Amino acid sequence: MHLDDTGRLTPRHTERLAALRDELAERRGRVGGHRTLA
Repeated sequence: MHLDDTGRLTPRHTERLAALRDELAERRGRVGGHRTLA
C-alpha cells in the first residue's frame, strides 16, 4: 500500500481497500456455506 505525498490515503486507495474487503467477506461467506468452485 502506498500513501500519497501528504501521508494520507487517496480516494483510489480507499476504493481498492473496499473492494478487497468485499472480496474477503464474499469468500468467507462461501466457506461458511456450501462451497462453489469459481
